[in-house]
Amino acid sequence: MKKELMAVLIFILIIAASIFNIAQISTLSSKMTVLVQNAVSSAEKSNWEAAAWYAESAEALWASHKLYIYTVFRHESTDNISDCIYELLSEVYSKDPDHVSEAAMRLTAYLEILRDMEKPTLESIF
Repeated sequence: MKKELMAVLIFILIIAASIFNIAQISTLSSKMTVLVQNAVSSAEKSNWEAAAWYAESAEALWASHKLYIYTVFRHESTDNISDCIYELLSEVYSKDPDHVSEAAMRLTAYLEILRDMEKPTLESIF
């Protein structure tokens, strides 16, 4: 009976950890997407100070979750997102609205891929 109870507890723990992980990455990617969109919007209006603030805030948010992100996800995926963040920052500092928009599209695409990888589907379960 103890073995069965332990197995059920471990199963419940795994399910809870999965739900927590999905919530974490969904929240993080949603917040980052909003910051990136605000950076693009500010860049299109030539408000480079605000664009830099939003891009730097996105980078700070990503950095604040780095330990968790690099523990849970594949490094290739997280490295791609980090590269896109720094590309966005570079384009904002260069004050080029077209390239800011392109960098933001790449970054949001990678964030969406990361979010989609964590969604429970039949393929991810079996």
